[in-house]
Amino acid sequence: MKNKRNKFGTVALCDQVYMDKDTGKTILAGMFSGDILTDRFPSMVPCAFYVEIRDLIETSPAATFEIVVGKKIWKRATTTIDTSDSKGPAILVFQAENLLFSEPSTIRLQAKIGSSKKITLMEKTVTLRPNA
Repeated sequence: MKNKRNKFGTVALCDQVYMDKDTGKTILAGMFSGDILTDRFPSMVPCAFYVEIRDLIETSPAATFEIVVGKKIWKRATTTIDTSDSKGPAILVFQAENLLFSEPSTIRLQAKIGSSKKITLMEKTVTLRPNA
């Protein structure tokens, strides 16, 4: 029997996530496609996570998401994912605002959904811009 797993769509880290009031479109502004580069430390970095959950192995499971900076959990959120509307993915947004990095580090988004194991959805390195 094949192992069942929760399926995720887009997982993105950007400066800001918002909804366009005229079109209803979700806007991901300032996408981080690679490492997060800064000119100096300490540095304030705007951060928002956008997560699409496509298929769940449980109905309306409890979910815990953690934003981890370095080795420390910066923020934890627990919610129930409503699976009653199966027309599209469940969309979750974590607007972390400005995070202060005092030295090179990592930022990671972890998830535990229902009875599944905790997994890392995304990890980025925060480092100095070359020639900074």
